[in-house]
Amino acid sequence: MLNDGRKIAYALGLTVNTYKGLKDVSHGGSTAGYQTFLARYPDNKVSIAVMCNGTSPGAGGIAAGITDEIFGPYPESPKTEPAKVSEDELKKFVGIWRNEKTHAPARFVIENGVSRWSGARLVPMGGGKFGFGGNQLRFTFDKNGNPMSAETVDTDGEVRRYALEKEWTPTTGELASFKGDWFSEEACATYTVAVDGGKAFVKQRPATNFTLQPLYKDHFDVAGYVLWFTRDRNGKVTGMHVGASRMRDMPFVRVK
Repeated sequence: MLNDGRKIAYALGLTVNTYKGLKDVSHGGSTAGYQTFLARYPDNKVSIAVMCNGTSPGAGGIAAGITDEIFGPYPESPKTEPAKVSEDELKKFVGIWRNEKTHAPARFVIENGVSRWSGARLVPMGGGKFGFGGNQLRFTFDKNGNPMSAETVDTDGEVRRYALEKEWTPTTGELASFKGDWFSEEACATYTVAVDGGKAFVKQRPATNFTLQPLYKDHFDVAGYVLWFTRDRNGKVTGMHVGASRMRDMPFVRVK
């Protein structure tokens, strides 16, 4: 239990949860060409361990298959029918949404009549709410009924908030304002932002040359990382920041 009262499933290297009605304590891992998964069912006094010398099939999937062979078939869970939402209504949510904490993008798209959030299939629940993989996505609306913000709530109760952004195509002048050498004291490294042919790049060594792909104002996707710039009250670029799934807001200062 966290200080805010939320109960979470993962801590101290263990996930304590349920699997198809069975109490389940498990964890998996992988590195350097192998992968493993260990599951314990304490009420049933059964443990299942899987070790693989490759990346496919997944160790977790193999463990689940063994569990199903031992304990299945399971009682059927009641099915919840998705709400009927027209495609015109779904189109209101289409766009790019910025995580307010990590700055990372999430996209709401409709593919062949199916709505998705960053690739995950969404199940409409009505009222601007959707389910996906045990999580919930919900939108808030302005006075005209247009979505203006979103948040996801995962199975641990963690809330991630998103703001709707506009796709951004920077001008050559805007890109030029980011040029220079940027230094991170934390990483003890300097990277150069350069502009060539109407595109911006991050460079370090001859082999390190990544294109900055525009996301929204002052934000870029760089090889799976999010890179963004901050400005002072006069609009002058003063800082560069980098974030990823397990790293948030590494700051850089301009040194040249």
